[in-house]
Amino acid sequence: MVTEGEKGRELGRRRRRLQAPRSRRLVHWGFAGSLDRRLRVPLHESVSALCVCTELLVLSHMDKSDLNKGGNKDETVLPVQITRVDVKEVKNSGYMARLTLKKPSNMPPSSPSLDPRIIGEAKTPTLAVFVEPYTAHLAALLHTMKLGGKYNVLPSADLADIVRQIVEGWEELRVNGMYHGDMCLQNLYYCRTNETIVVKLAGFKSKGSVSTEAALLKDLNGIGRILKSISSLVKENTPGQEPRCILIDNLAMNLEHFVDFAQLGTIKDKILDHVFFWFLERRRKFFTYEIPKALEDDAFCDKVRHRLRYDRVPWDTKQHHGLVLSMNKYRRKKRNLPAYVGTDAIHNVHFVSGAYTHEEEILCDLSFNGMPSTVDDAVLYDQPTLCLDLYECIM
Repeated sequence: MVTEGEKGRELGRRRRRLQAPRSRRLVHWGFAGSLDRRLRVPLHESVSALCVCTELLVLSHMDKSDLNKGGNKDETVLPVQITRVDVKEVKNSGYMARLTLKKPSNMPPSSPSLDPRIIGEAKTPTLAVFVEPYTAHLAALLHTMKLGGKYNVLPSADLADIVRQIVEGWEELRVNGMYHGDMCLQNLYYCRTNETIVVKLAGFKSKGSVSTEAALLKDLNGIGRILKSISSLVKENTPGQEPRCILIDNLAMNLEHFVDFAQLGTIKDKILDHVFFWFLERRRKFFTYEIPKALEDDAFCDKVRHRLRYDRVPWDTKQHHGLVLSMNKYRRKKRNLPAYVGTDAIHNVHFVSGAYTHEEEILCDLSFNGMPSTVDDAVLYDQPTLCLDLYECIM
């Protein structure tokens, strides 16, 4: 007869044989695409034998019929380390174990979509396993990192990259026919490797009978609320920053109120083309190529006049790091044209577009606080919302 003490000691020995040193990780088990159930594996001969059998995770393009036939075409075998096994006795059923596996976190996104599964006996159900190391909650990082770029205009390059990863994570779920189910800041983690930040989605939640498309739409709305929270964090820490947050606020509003199911398949590219993700080269292309063409369209000019009003405060009252003076001098000398009119919105657009186009000829005249400046710096500092205003007039 086996005593309770002997049973306890046996369980302890089984745990010690399998349990490797713990590390922070995000673990999601699921069957047939669901991410809300935990795997329980029956233990037969010995726990150590199970360890050997589950050290390989296979990502396969095969469908279930191929799996049952024992095919192995298009398989990629990845090393997987067991980092934790919880063992307990089940009445009349022997022992059961709950495994935690650790896979490499630098795997590229699956394209075309992959079906993660552990290859076993033909009748074994399809199993999806996602295990990711992490450093901390993303919210903790956002409280300490620089969120604004030059002159505190959001976003910084790091913040733009974080938001891009969240959007691409959503797209990866969509491509694979899945959804998150509870997209919020509390369910975002990150892993820091040297100076690289990798965002992790966690806290997946089943939406029951809700369609995948409807759940994906809600996830997209959730990303909008995440951006709204980031903007609020900036405004709370530094009052009077509303103009500097215009890009993240606009993108947040667009995503939070997005309702078009038909665009779910293409919305990722449209999101990543938003002005929020633009940096110097994209802004320069916009003002030197796209704006001159748009100025030939009367409808565009009417939208600009309606949106940009300078009746009370002319736009040229701000010197733009000396850019206004320099461009007026250029107009007189090169084009024999009079100075820009500060109350004319179209003149403002011509002014900025011309400055980006002829930057090399006027750059020596620009400075800010005694330091050399650039056209992009001048426009970003004195007209942080102009790029978005003109982009929306074109759209």
